Amino acid sequence: MPCGSMLRPVTRRLVVFATAEQFEPFTDWLPAVGMDKVRLTIKRKNVQTAGGGSPTPVALNLKPAMQVALARPDNAGNYSLISGLGPYVGAGESNTAEQDISAATAGQMFVRFGVAAYLSGSNPVSGQADVEVQVAPVSCGRAIASVTGEYLVYNTTSDSIVSLTEWIPAVDVEKVAAVFIVSDIANAFECTLVYRTAETNIHNPGSWQAFAGLNPVSSVGETGTGELALSAGSKMFVQVGLAYRQSSAGSAPGRATLTTIIAVRRS
Repeated sequence: MPCGSMLRPVTRRLVVFATAEQFEPFTDWLPAVGMDKVRLTIKRKNVQTAGGGSPTPVALNLKPAMQVALARPDNAGNYSLISGLGPYVGAGESNTAEQDISAATAGQMFVRFGVAAYLSGSNPVSGQADVEVQVAPVSCGRAIASVTGEYLVYNTTSDSIVSLTEWIPAVDVEKVAAVFIVSDIANAFECTLVYRTAETNIHNPGSWQAFAGLNPVSSVGETGTGELALSAGSKMFVQVGLAYRQSSAGSAPGRATLTTIIAVRRS
């Protein structure tokens, strides 16, 4: 099944006043899971610059760039340049060719693309241009669920389990990734991701299974699982859930408020 796609082109009038790079996004936030490669076209026209221009003329420079977020777009990391491409200077049209971005998207839930823009030359004052960016990501992943809940467990280290996703075709799932956003937690509460499969009938599923090597979450903050392999074999369906418990039983109930975001990668 093909994993490539092409986003609609976005055009903006870009105005720049500094020699330091500034990131200008040209896409919405996209699922980062399964996005290993990308290609961009960057078109510039109606370029205007202002400044001293001597001995070096003022120029508007653009470099392909991206920004990732572990769990929430409003808490994203700094942008990064894509493979050291550019700068693209002045009017023209450029194609980045296909670039491997898997190291940057690994372990992240969201990504967006744009350009890093800056001025160069002698005594630069400003630069502006009509810039069109079109992005063609190669992505074999998709986000499938975001669930927020308040969970209680009463004096027990045994698992309670709730499903977080609908039943999904196992052929469409090679790996699973999740992010836990915990805003409140108390009394030895801990949780982890689990999954189960069904051979032919979702009303007769197998037992819940743990993901190998996955440590439980037990503190406030944002925690990503990375991509987790599951063993569905020849099963037809798979479902992802949340297992929660107390790490040590006590008189007070364990509790937590958390959001779980889940994405899958297909082969």
